[in-house]
Amino acid sequence: MDTTLTLIITRIITTAAKRKASDIHFSIGSKPIVRIDDQLVEIDEEEIVTDDFLRKFIDDSIDDYHKKVLEEEKEVSFVYIFEDKVRIRMNVYYQKGALAVSLKLISLRVPSMNDIGLPKIATQFIEAQHGLVIISGPYGSGKTTSAAAMVDAVNKTRSENIITIEKPIEYIFFNDKSIVEQREVGRDARSFVDAMKYCFKEDADVLMVGENDENIVSLMLDMAASGRLVFSVMGQLSAVEVLEDIISKFSGDSQKHGREILAKVFDFGWENPAA
Repeated sequence: MDTTLTLIITRIITTAAKRKASDIHFSIGSKPIVRIDDQLVEIDEEEIVTDDFLRKFIDDSIDDYHKKVLEEEKEVSFVYIFEDKVRIRMNVYYQKGALAVSLKLISLRVPSMNDIGLPKIATQFIEAQHGLVIISGPYGSGKTTSAAAMVDAVNKTRSENIITIEKPIEYIFFNDKSIVEQREVGRDARSFVDAMKYCFKEDADVLMVGENDENIVSLMLDMAASGRLVFSVMGQLSAVEVLEDIISKFSGDSQKHGREILAKVFDFGWENPAA
């Protein structure tokens, strides 16, 4: 990345960090925009984003693999470390025929459960030997960060084989008491389904799945029902909506079976789970 471009990006990222923004948006013809407390705010002191600026930024940030994905699919999401200081999830896409970019700032280290204020009951989830743990909430509520914090707590306190399946990989885990293997869909596996199926052949104890759709819900439930601990994220706003969404993934004839598996994987064996 050339010096001028580096200075501009550094200044914008620094401004976003100081304002405690979660995201930065670049769209040709507009000034950079940051999201602060769910509000979109222009960075008035910056210049209007040009096509040349955006193409240089993308070209200096993207590797050959993700460049090919962008060419074929017109959109791509990946994570890179800017200037060895900031870990960024970068989404590159087209809008009105022009390139656009959004950035999400990610901590270089996995935050602890205490750091993000997870409730006391979350400790019981990470102590479970098997079952399904779903972290749910609206966009930007910290679902992925919460899941990562819980998985890293397992990593630091138990001897397990942990596998994460993500697209892209956001937080990097380092082996502690556990072994952590991280697979990126597209680079390390063809799809979430393929990666999930392969987990049945591996000596996996704990699984974190970064996506949740009708193609993998049954595999996720089967994994949890087979004695593994599975963490996943969903966008629903309540526990009732989560259950309804999972059941809806099963056809009419198999919904009874789906309910039976759900009852099994959500039974963690606690005498008083609300304690």
